[in-house]
Amino acid sequence: MGEVDAVVFCIESLGWRPADLEVLRLLPRDAKNVILAINKTDLNKCRDNLLPLMAESMQKFPFAAIVPCSAEKDRQL
Repeated sequence: MGEVDAVVFCIESLGWRPADLEVLRLLPRDAKNVILAINKTDLNKCRDNLLPLMAESMQKFPFAAIVPCSAEKDRQL
């Protein structure tokens, strides 16, 4: 992690899956450059529905930022 400027960790807007948690455990907890991308946000009718997932994510890891996005709709990429 010392050789990279940032790490973008991507999960789906439906929530954390067991495989996501396995990969998350590999990241050093003191990393300051990990950004969480929450993909498939177009599946949620209301963006406020993402707030609980964002709060849960911050409890799992101290992400530098959380970016909701939709790769299919080219939003916030």
